[in-house]
Amino acid sequence: MKALSLCLLAALVLANVATAQLGGLYTINPIAPTGGTNYTALADAVNDLLTQGVAAPCIFEIFDDGGPYTGSMPFLSNNVGWAPSTAVLVLGQWTGASATNRVTFRAATGESPVFDASSNSMGVFWNGADYVTLEGIEIINAPMDGVTLYSETQHGQALDPVIRRCKIHDCGAGGVVIYGNSQRPQNTVVENNFFWNLQMTNAGGFNSLARFGYVSGRRHDNSRVINNTFYVTTSVGGAFAVIGDTPSGGTNSHYAEISNNIIVKTSNTARPIFSFPLIGTTGIPALTDANCFWDTSGGPFSQGQVAAANLTAWQTATGQDANSFAFDPLLASPTTGDLHLSALSPCINASAVPSGVMDDIDGESRLGQVPDVGADEYGAGCATAEFQVNTNLSTVTLDSVQATQCTGAVTTLPVNGAGTAVFSSIQVGLGWEIAIAPGPLVPLSSGAFASPAGQIVNIDIAGVGVIFLFGGGIPSFTSPYPGSLTLPFTAPGLPQTSCVLMANLDPSHPDGLVLSQSCQLVVQ
Repeated sequence: MKALSLCLLAALVLANVATAQLGGLYTINPIAPTGGTNYTALADAVNDLLTQGVAAPCIFEIFDDGGPYTGSMPFLSNNVGWAPSTAVLVLGQWTGASATNRVTFRAATGESPVFDASSNSMGVFWNGADYVTLEGIEIINAPMDGVTLYSETQHGQALDPVIRRCKIHDCGAGGVVIYGNSQRPQNTVVENNFFWNLQMTNAGGFNSLARFGYVSGRRHDNSRVINNTFYVTTSVGGAFAVIGDTPSGGTNSHYAEISNNIIVKTSNTARPIFSFPLIGTTGIPALTDANCFWDTSGGPFSQGQVAAANLTAWQTATGQDANSFAFDPLLASPTTGDLHLSALSPCINASAVPSGVMDDIDGESRLGQVPDVGADEYGAGCATAEFQVNTNLSTVTLDSVQATQCTGAVTTLPVNGAGTAVFSSIQVGLGWEIAIAPGPLVPLSSGAFASPAGQIVNIDIAGVGVIFLFGGGIPSFTSPYPGSLTLPFTAPGLPQTSCVLMANLDPSHPDGLVLSQSCQLVVQ
């Protein structure tokens, strides 16, 4: 135990985190006081990003306490009029945003913020923003697009956009539109989302060129559509497809991947699930696989470069979707917008293609099991959660072993064996602590402590011999988390069992902090 703690202590070199006015964790809560780290309006946060720039990763946690967000933010557009040219949230090109200084707008823990775009044209207008993540937002009632990456020269090129864990529905046009009218969006990721009741009117400019489906694009590169669930009962427009591209001057658009999605289509017998016209040398995505298709409309499977009546014909013509299947996914209650899986769904444990997605639309872990197809991970197979799992807020692994809700993370090494500990979190700059305790993991049913918000401490935190990295005998959160750490270590020279757990401060969480999984190291 002592040897392990000394190894960890010796390996940790804490760098001072650069701080600026915009770097770290902020909240957007209309009913909380303005000032400090809270904004009462989305527009205020965006204005500060524009005027002050970004000096470190920025996280804006959005609360639902004030009801739906209905405000209007303007954007400029020269090539087409949107009437009005407004959205609930308009992003921008912000100085300092980068792959390491990502800006995230996400739902606060336990919150379900809604963007009601009924008074705007769009829910979210990306405006050429770089390195922005939109997470956990419900976007409704946009007369045009739920989220649009439409961009002209004045907007700039959108780099590495991420739209994840959102519910996008009841909008007149597209769900997510990836369209570079000048510079092409790069590396867009659309993952873990629910889409339903879109393309209700096919409203807005370019509505047959690039804005025609639940996810549609024109002039974009390396876009990935992974682990989403689509319930397609509305599909207006002569160019409609659930997912597709349109040609652009002989230049290719590129979906790098369309995998692990559920697509249920019940409307528009004339229009397909996929539409990939020949663009240059090919219009077919680099990879489409491990998808579940269920089309009761009688429509064709694909049009464009490959016209296929059904999945089998598509597989034969393209060699794609080898591990995909055409079965009813048995969604829980799709007509009411509940696109979770039911207990008998064929999509449970059905993924044959790793997508790299670690969680699901509800933030539940996909690790340690064969993942489900679609946005929902049905469950780990136990009646109640026994073990805390990692999230992007707080993650610890020993030799990459991950817990599930039913199984603990246990790593076994020989005496003096080499191992690797990885500590990661997006809570950069906030206080953190590591606890190291003798003994094995403690499941919830064996007396593990569960917080009021449901987090599980799977070590004997009050037992004899517990060491806190920064506080010694008691926890201390005075050290700012410096960013992800990969730490090689050597196992103790005597057989023993011990555990390690990380906690990261999170002022928005009901517990005030977030926990990683607990990792057990068995030295034998």
